[in-house]
Amino acid sequence: MKLLYVLGLVSISANFSYGQELSCDQKLIQAETDMEEGHFYSIPTTLTTCLNDKSYSTDQSIRAYSLLVQSNLVLGNQNEAEVNYLKLLKIDPEFIPTIKDNSIDLVYFSKKFTTNPIFVPNYRFGINSAFYRQLYSVSVDPYPVSEKRNGLIGLQVGAGIDWNFYRRLALCAEANFSIRGYKMNRGQIAGNDIQSVTSNLNWFDFPVFLKYSKINGRLRPYGYAGYAFSYLISAKNSFAYYDKKAGIADSFVDGPSEDLTFQRSRPNHSWLVGAGIKYKIGRNFFYVDIRYMGAMSNLANKMIYYSNSNNINSSGNPNYVLNTNITKYRYVSDYFKLDNLSLSIGYSRPIYAPRKVKKAMTRRISKEVRNSNEK
Repeated sequence: MKLLYVLGLVSISANFSYGQELSCDQKLIQAETDMEEGHFYSIPTTLTTCLNDKSYSTDQSIRAYSLLVQSNLVLGNQNEAEVNYLKLLKIDPEFIPTIKDNSIDLVYFSKKFTTNPIFVPNYRFGINSAFYRQLYSVSVDPYPVSEKRNGLIGLQVGAGIDWNFYRRLALCAEANFSIRGYKMNRGQIAGNDIQSVTSNLNWFDFPVFLKYSKINGRLRPYGYAGYAFSYLISAKNSFAYYDKKAGIADSFVDGPSEDLTFQRSRPNHSWLVGAGIKYKIGRNFFYVDIRYMGAMSNLANKMIYYSNSNNINSSGNPNYVLNTNITKYRYVSDYFKLDNLSLSIGYSRPIYAPRKVKKAMTRRISKEVRNSNEK
């Protein structure tokens, strides 16, 4: 009898020592086993110490908090389940339990919460091309001339923020700086002369638009439409003129670029549409975006014929002094609009906000459960 008593004490001591020596990994495995076997009361005790000590990896912490939530739900500890689920969402804001991998209780419970970020800052850089849209042709010649226009490749850089006010909808605002340009070649001037004009314009753009996006998955397409206010910072033109005379050597005239900002309407307005796709890496996103801005404002003003008053040293009305563009290069600006097509790459960093929702969306889950039962 004494021998049996001693052996019993040794066995109890060994088991106690083993329990004390369990690593956090082993405790997580033990908690999962307890969940399967219905030993719900022991799960919080098994996991709490390692969670408080932050001994688990991200994946292990998600598994541990999932077990705590499920055990609390079974035991009727609703408040504890909510606290632990919010802790889980802070670790992985885009955690979405599924019927395939989690208990149905956890899937239903998850619909009481959302981590959809309220605000998403984003940053972009890219290229663009301008599209010249003539409204009214203006020429120094009394007869038609040939015209060919091409957009130049420009650059843009900017930043913005998205306000996700409803699940898939966001109100977005940006501030962008862009360099745009176009080149125009005119022929048959005074018979056979050729004129070349290269225009470079610097802008501040302030788009505001409504965006519709997919809100889950690694690849998330989106589309949007809205309005943009633009302010022209500067406009410079470079000119070249080829005087082709029959039987005589051609002559060529050019000069340094000239500031023609005073001939342009600086505030401008545009409608815009765009689309893109975001790629999730960790918690953040890289994206590719294509956008078209259709100008709603005429870019030329009433000064297209005249010199800048700041360059007139003599007294008198500067509006009676013709611009050297006319006298030297036989150029006067059309009335026109300037559209813009841009391609950007960007980076966005969502500001997640795990929180309860007012109304849980469970209709889709019920449908999935019925479909899984039918299979």
